[in-house]
Amino acid sequence: MKYKAAPLLQIGALITSLLLTECAVSRFPVVQPAHNPTRESLAKARAEIYFIKARDYDRRGLHQMAGKYYENAYELDPQSDELRKLLIRKHLVTGKFTNALFLLKRGRSLQDLDEEEKRLLARVYMRLSQYERSAEVLSKLNSLNDDEIQTLALIYETMGNASRAIRFYTKYQQRHPESISTGLKIADIYKKNRQYEQAESIYVALGKIHAGNPQIINGLGAIKLLQGDTALALDFFNTASLMDSTYNESMQNAAQVYISRGEFKEAIDIYEKLSSTEEHGEVYLNSLALLYYYDNQYDKSERLIRSLLQKDMNDSELHFYLGLVFAAQDRQHLARVEYEKALAIKPEYVDAWRQLCYLYIKNKDYAQALQSTQRFTANQPDRGISWRLLGSVHNMRKEFRKAEKALLKSLELDSSDAYAWFELGSARERRQDIAGATRAFRKVLAFQPEDAATANYLGYMWAENDINLDSAKTLLESALAQDPQNGAYLDSYGWIFYKKKDYDNALVFISKALEHIEDDPIIWEHLGEIYEKKGSLREALHAFRKSYELGPEAPHKIQSRILQLENDLLLLMKNDENDENEY
Repeated sequence: MKYKAAPLLQIGALITSLLLTECAVSRFPVVQPAHNPTRESLAKARAEIYFIKARDYDRRGLHQMAGKYYENAYELDPQSDELRKLLIRKHLVTGKFTNALFLLKRGRSLQDLDEEEKRLLARVYMRLSQYERSAEVLSKLNSLNDDEIQTLALIYETMGNASRAIRFYTKYQQRHPESISTGLKIADIYKKNRQYEQAESIYVALGKIHAGNPQIINGLGAIKLLQGDTALALDFFNTASLMDSTYNESMQNAAQVYISRGEFKEAIDIYEKLSSTEEHGEVYLNSLALLYYYDNQYDKSERLIRSLLQKDMNDSELHFYLGLVFAAQDRQHLARVEYEKALAIKPEYVDAWRQLCYLYIKNKDYAQALQSTQRFTANQPDRGISWRLLGSVHNMRKEFRKAEKALLKSLELDSSDAYAWFELGSARERRQDIAGATRAFRKVLAFQPEDAATANYLGYMWAENDINLDSAKTLLESALAQDPQNGAYLDSYGWIFYKKKDYDNALVFISKALEHIEDDPIIWEHLGEIYEKKGSLREALHAFRKSYELGPEAPHKIQSRILQLENDLLLLMKNDENDENEY
């Protein structure tokens, strides 16, 4: 911005010149009245002074002071486009985005702005996180530079518009085919949108330009993993690691494949290598400690965790891992102490609450389990899982109304929690609310159609209540298709045949159930019911006696059946004796 010399100086020079000229003549000079400077010219002169001060502050990095003087200059000279744009840029630097937006628009539409103003407006919208508006403005530019193309690609990616993001990333890559990062970004977007063939073609194309790049090989492995081909995925990950032994991402990916396959020793080998590296090796030690635990190497896990805790006693994750190790070794008291330490450091640690509760449940200490879940709900009342755990414990304590209340609270907070719906179904079934239980179990199957446990529970409940027997049979067939050797499912399936009065098939499947579960009083009771219906009273009596020995929920009911069968058999024996005597 250039300003002309102030009018006052020009006027002073003119008066001096006239005075000198008049001294050369004899007559008395006629002095013309001087013109007073206009308000506008004075304002512009002051604006120039403020502008000079603002530039000086800019050079010294004092942006707030510079902005103040730019504002003063613009107030005095509001017609200057150069000052206005300088002030807009300064507002962008100092975070005054609303002020910048006001100066830019001034009641004008987008089409009224010039190219520079549109670029500034796009930047303002970006800083205001109004990405869609920023993209709209950039799309109106006559030409886009590289930064603007990348900005548009990033905006559309952030907005979830994959096709447009890919279009602009591709446009940038066409200008810069050597840019591997852009190519990897395009492949990553295809991958996230499950367009695996397109992603693979990008990686292959990049591989022709950047042969031997481990990121490309790792990307191909990630696609194969997403497609379920773990063997080929591992080949790619291992190849990438051989190409560059410092490229840790491929090694981590390979370890994750091994972990998913339960091959913990192989994963441990990788994490031992990762943790032995000089740079960032320590970040892998926590994972290594957990892998030792999964591989039942409890001594190694404990030693490593204790050494890590010496460096940071306030690491809640390490205390939790140590609790897992102790629990696996039946060192229950020490496990509780570590879980409590983890919760003291991090009260919202859901896994620690869950494991603490499970510890008490395993020991059938339902009073302590209830206390721990009540503490959980008190600390985290807005977490659905806290109420779900409370409801589960109430179910175990046979406090079904309390369980239902807690579970409904859980579902208010998270209506998609299939486990809470299952527990609710169980509580309602125990209260003989069959319709309510059915609704809850159907919710579970809506979220998890292949949930065999829910299919079994719902099918058995219907069979017990002599309703929907054909549907119950279909549910149990789907459960057995997933787990054909499950004794509980075989028992439920056999019981459906019993309810349909097909006692022969009922006997076949209940007998198969006992091959897998020999100590369940309910299955023995079912066997007794079937034998009794078939007239095999001695076999029925044996089955009921076995059920009674195993401790059924209603022992008086089983004892009554035993007495009745004993009387029936005694009566039969007497009748047989009478028949023989008559003969």
